[in-house]
Amino acid sequence: MSDADNEGLDFRIRRDDWSRCEFVTNEVSLDPPAGGVLFRVDRFALTANNITYAVAGDMLDYWGFFPADEGWGRIPVMGFADVLASSHPAVAVGERVFGFFPMSRHLLIEAEREGESVIIDARHTVRPTRCSTGSTRPWPRTPCTRSLAGPSVKMR
Repeated sequence: MSDADNEGLDFRIRRDDWSRCEFVTNEVSLDPPAGGVLFRVDRFALTANNITYAVAGDMLDYWGFFPADEGWGRIPVMGFADVLASSHPAVAVGERVFGFFPMSRHLLIEAEREGESVIIDARHTVRPTRCSTGSTRPWPRTPCTRSLAGPSVKMR
């Protein structure tokens, strides 16, 4: 692990005025709580869907995926990440995953495994929707991730 691994960075926008946005830095603990998994977001795609997530943020609870300070939002993106730290017995450090992530350098979840290929955030009662596995579930509230490799946009 490098020194940059515990330097958090979040991109957030004002929910009532998208022309106002900012990068916020924070300290990230490399020691997740029991059952926790810390992801290091590596790459994500920016598409027209991301604007839809902001437009429908309140109606479909996209703003609830990755909470932010009052009045601010973190738009979900589809991307790739590596498990940086894990205290969950079924999630290995170094595992490569694909799914919903914030436009951030890190994401900490309370992990729950659903089979071999899906990891969800157990803090939410609504489970992920179709996740590269073909299963159907209610609309997502948290990352739906799976070990997978492929091209996307590099976050710097």
